[in-house]
Amino acid sequence: MKKKKEGIKLNINLSNRVFYTLIVIGILAIVSVGVWAYGTIDITKIRVYKSANNQQIPGVTETKITFQTENFDTLGEFSDSRFTCIEEGYYDIYAHALVQELGDLKSWNLYIYKNEREIARTQWISPGAGSINNPTIDAKTLIYLEEGDYIEIYCLHTQTNNRVIYSNEDMTYVEINRLN
Repeated sequence: MKKKKEGIKLNINLSNRVFYTLIVIGILAIVSVGVWAYGTIDITKIRVYKSANNQQIPGVTETKITFQTENFDTLGEFSDSRFTCIEEGYYDIYAHALVQELGDLKSWNLYIYKNEREIARTQWISPGAGSINNPTIDAKTLIYLEEGDYIEIYCLHTQTNNRVIYSNEDMTYVEINRLN
């Protein structure tokens, strides 16, 4: 007499199968919508600001602006007041500075540099001494960056004596975001 091999029987009824299948589909849908809506976590998002003392800017000299504090730097790409790209793509770059007023028809320039070359500039010209106390200047650009490209922020004013860029989280800062 032959012995029958007995297998393991799973006793899962149809309603349990449907229930567990719906749970798995629901979890996959939630994860998919989350990735679509919020993007991946590993994307450049940076906000840094000048937090040390106000920075003295010599007259008629392009000067690199220093940034000491990070609000966030998701991939650790900002160091020594320089952003170094680790993933190619399109980047939105915005720089903002609160500066000391200037004399009649003198100007402040705020520059965004890529690999030591100017790619964006904003110029503010004083309408007259005392007419605007400590103006703000902004520079913005959208640019394609490759791995290893770097961004720095510079300024220049046309007054002959030193002027100041003010430091504080809401006064002088840079934001850099890679677009999906």
